[in-house]
Amino acid sequence: MSLSPFTPRRATIQPARPSIAGGRALLLTLIGAAGALAGVMGGCTNRGDAPHGPKSPPAIARAGVTRAGDRADVPRPATSPAPAPDRTSTSIRVEVRPLGSVPFDGLTLPLVACAPRQDSAEPDLWIATQHGATPPWPVLLADGTPGSRRVPANLRISAFRVVRGEGAMRAVAWERPLARGLILGRSADERGFLVEWPRADGSRWIGRVEWETGQLDWLVDDAGEAAFASLGPGGELAYSRRAAPGAPWELVVRARDGAADSERTLASPAGDPLVFPTFSADPARVYVLNMPGAGMGPGRMLAVDLPGDGRDLRVRAFADLNFEPSVGAAWQSVMCLATPWGPDAGTGLDSGLAFLSLETGSMAWMDGTTGRVLALARGTVGAAAWCASETSRGLMLGTAAELVFQPLGGTDTAGVPEFGPKAGVVRGSFVPRAGWFGTEGRCGIVLASPAVGGTSEEVGVFEVVSP
Repeated sequence: MSLSPFTPRRATIQPARPSIAGGRALLLTLIGAAGALAGVMGGCTNRGDAPHGPKSPPAIARAGVTRAGDRADVPRPATSPAPAPDRTSTSIRVEVRPLGSVPFDGLTLPLVACAPRQDSAEPDLWIATQHGATPPWPVLLADGTPGSRRVPANLRISAFRVVRGEGAMRAVAWERPLARGLILGRSADERGFLVEWPRADGSRWIGRVEWETGQLDWLVDDAGEAAFASLGPGGELAYSRRAAPGAPWELVVRARDGAADSERTLASPAGDPLVFPTFSADPARVYVLNMPGAGMGPGRMLAVDLPGDGRDLRVRAFADLNFEPSVGAAWQSVMCLATPWGPDAGTGLDSGLAFLSLETGSMAWMDGTTGRVLALARGTVGAAAWCASETSRGLMLGTAAELVFQPLGGTDTAGVPEFGPKAGVVRGSFVPRAGWFGTEGRCGIVLASPAVGGTSEEVGVFEVVSP
């Protein structure tokens, strides 16, 4: 099925209020993917070639963590700067909880899912992580070459759990370890996390691993290639599929549990790849990156509506992203984004999606109804929704120096969110990985911090919670 006809219009990146200078030459690499982002670290934001990954996990600079408010005191390495004064800017006050460290491949951030509890205002946490070896770029980008089927033999996937009331994070002991040859996917929910299996015959499958048991169920096991999968807030599954290497990637969306008979597809009429689909908090909309061939125009973010009556997928809006398109560039745009994006829980952020702009080297916000793109606070990488109260809602954003909060100030006449100035929350290098909204007005954000892991092969896990 083709993209619905609509008049092309270029959505320029507009600064959120207050104005933010664009065209930044620095792209922060909080997860140690310096090799992947080398093309933009020096300001070359128009490169379209695939990134060149590190042969081994790169060294990660250590950074200190200080508290915000008076709710917690997180230990800092001896070389960290002195603590900043307590701050409650923009009505933000949080409790910071160090949860421990998990193994890390130097590139792939852990997946985090929240499991609500009836006996607690806060959910249990599940964490899946990949370690032991770093997948090569042909595997990560599913480029169809022989190298795309060669997963390192010593790559492992493990799970951890944080149970409320038990304190420390603990490893999950499955009866059988996961089979070799799998790589960690992009998405997790309370039932399990996604994995992908590049197979020797050239096909690529998508599966889900149950948290408790480690049981692997194949959701997509076709003869072609299936990759870049994302779960929706209602358990929907979206992924990219092509019949054979060199064929164009199309968007595939299935209902809860990935049932094949619920499948709907969307393909570009020009044969352009549609890659890295990502759900918003709205289960009726998915975002996907459209990467035309060299010289055929810029990359685009498409907002695709999913009619509830089973009708065809429809492009609702799109935004030109102003960089030379490639699957590698698409990977960079979503590398730090946890998926699904949600839940909304009254934050007012279900109308769009945050992503990493390769034009500004910072996070940006695309409104899914109008296609407008707003530049968020400069130097930010990764985002999660926060809603502690009606006056304390917006986005938590990571930077190389601190976690910041950018409040939602309302919407304009077109219903597009308006963001206020950022406020520092916690010092340290953090990437938001998941947000949760509990009972009794409680909410929290789970953070990954490669800079405060014990080594370059560990990543620190923290939680920021409303008091």
